[in-house]
Amino acid sequence: MKTMMPLIYLLENGGKYNQYVKYGASLAGIPIGDVRAPLIGLSDAERSDFRKLYEDLKSQNIASWTN
Repeated sequence: MKTMMPLIYLLENGGKYNQYVKYGASLAGIPIGDVRAPLIGLSDAERSDFRKLYEDLKSQNIASWTN
């Protein structure tokens, strides 16, 4: 649980829950598209930061997708 706290904090306090979940799904190989208006997508910096967090969790076998 402690390892996932940065992700939980980002999702609950970042104000862009849907955007991060959709981007995370696409990183996991599940392309579900972008958010619809009036929401706006993630900036390049937000994508980069989230990708680093995702890759860190994935390297610890915490964030992974299996069929």
